[in-house]
Amino acid sequence: MIGQCRIVISSRFHGLVSALSQSVPVLAMGWSHKYKELLTDYDCEEFLIPVDGIAISKALENIDKNYPKIKRRIEVRAKEIKAQVSQMWATVASIVEKKKS
Repeated sequence: MIGQCRIVISSRFHGLVSALSQSVPVLAMGWSHKYKELLTDYDCEEFLIPVDGIAISKALENIDKNYPKIKRRIEVRAKEIKAQVSQMWATVASIVEKKKS
């Protein structure tokens, strides 16, 4: 369902990860450093909204106005991050296999 959304607004980390990993633009309302780091990983750190939410209208307008460009930017990073995760698990599997033998 999240993958079919045009935009996700979330203050929950896993909601943001779910959206970004499916190339859905987000507005993140978070107070922890991990929100900024996640958005930086997906090249969209400008969509971290202060907890007071004053900037939300401006951010929504930005996403709407630049939607195709933003969506593509997230798609590129999602593909790169998925490749990194696959490589990490391949490395883990290789280490486990070596320890078994």
